[in-house]
Amino acid sequence: MSFDRRVIALARTRGIAGFSLTIAMSGALVVMSVLDMTLPGRRLVDACCVVRASEPMHAELARLIGSILAPAPHLPLWGAVLQVVVVVGIAEVLLGWRWALAVGLVCHVAATLAAHGMFALGPHHLGAFALPLSMAAERDTGPSALTVGLAGSLVVRERLRGLTVVYLIGLAIATLAAATSVAGVEHLVAAGVGMLLGLASREWYGLVSGRAAIGDMGSDLQAVWGSQMFAEASKGHPSRR
Repeated sequence: MSFDRRVIALARTRGIAGFSLTIAMSGALVVMSVLDMTLPGRRLVDACCVVRASEPMHAELARLIGSILAPAPHLPLWGAVLQVVVVVGIAEVLLGWRWALAVGLVCHVAATLAAHGMFALGPHHLGAFALPLSMAAERDTGPSALTVGLAGSLVVRERLRGLTVVYLIGLAIATLAAATSVAGVEHLVAAGVGMLLGLASREWYGLVSGRAAIGDMGSDLQAVWGSQMFAEASKGHPSRR
């Protein structure tokens, strides 16, 4: 069965309950965006969910998960929701909400901490790859790193060669467009981590499937051997003659 047909079939089978994570994230993005439009709401969002590379590490870690849902500085609300609906929705159908959330969180955390580490090292250690220190005070929020990493994991795990090429081309264009921004760095890190996770998941799934196939083959051989022994015993028993 093709990839798109499998996604549609699974979506029909699971119904609306199969998109619980997607719906929750999309709703939270809308709520956070509405709160951010008012002064008290913006203070609340800043206090719980806004990450900046210029802040201490303990403050960044405390807000790291919430920063996924806070409004991104250069991404409109409809773009953030569209990313979540498409990427997280497909991942949730194929992997389940737990695996989709776990992979997305790993990519988001790795990308955010990588950006923080670049600013901590300073431009004199990174040379041409250094970012202006003034960007460290910018908001580092939004679901982009999560969705970019999750998409990379999916195209590798599902062996979607055509989509992998499109994904890499799109990532290269986006990176060139935002080459001197925190988002460009984070997207590259998230994509790399996501594709590695997808490869590891594919290899693990193949290993488990192979063991299951060997186990099934062993059970079949045992069944055949048992039936043959029973038949031979029946022929040799006096009462059967």
